[in-house]
Amino acid sequence: MKNINLSSLSDSELNDLRSQIANELNFRKSLKLERNKQTISVGDLIKVNHPKTSGKVFQVISMRRTKASIENSINSREKYTLPISMMELA
Repeated sequence: MKNINLSSLSDSELNDLRSQIANELNFRKSLKLERNKQTISVGDLIKVNHPKTSGKVFQVISMRRTKASIENSINSREKYTLPISMMELA
């Protein structure tokens, strides 16, 4: 990674850098969402990228445009609605 001396940049240059970073992060998030929407479907077993659910396996119950409903494959009382971008195939 290239070292940039941030203190030497002007306010407008810092704002441009912030904008570029935000655009890149949004682009990567949308790519991950599209990839997950193509590979994950209702009935699939998934893991969730979140500390609260580490080590647990869930089943996809329903999918909408950007979110999905899931339930724990062992304990059906544990249900969540979460962004599709947080899901990974188990």
